[in-house]
Amino acid sequence: MGTEKGVKLDNGKIRLGLVLGGFAKGLKEVGCIGTFGANKYCDNGWQTVDNGVKRYTDALFRHLFAWLEGDEIDAESGYRHLAHAAWNCLALLTLTHMPKFLLPKSQWGCDDISKFEQSKDMIWKELQERNNRAISSLGKDK
Repeated sequence: MGTEKGVKLDNGKIRLGLVLGGFAKGLKEVGCIGTFGANKYCDNGWQTVDNGVKRYTDALFRHLFAWLEGDEIDAESGYRHLAHAAWNCLALLTLTHMPKFLLPKSQWGCDDISKFEQSKDMIWKELQERNNRAISSLGKDK
């Protein structure tokens, strides 16, 4: 028996431990949101919700706006709005990998996709403006 070291050829591979370990507390909160939703609705039902991309985008923005307005905790769940926002981001990320999203955007659950795009752009602009106001007011409270 030799004293040779083993070899693991993992250069260039994804290092998920950086995410799972580095964001462990945040991911645990997101897990609480998933559990809350499963208890309220059903396990993994979010994957087949009609108009999921639009509805989870709306939910994401609602939770972000609540947080930007200083509301830390969601009244219904008792969990942080940021955890809800993170869950919605993961739901959107996953839904957009599903085969049905290879279809034209017009079949994503919005009758008039241009209205959806305009609404998304308006919400994004408002989110940026609120963020800028929050940043500019940070030093004014001293």
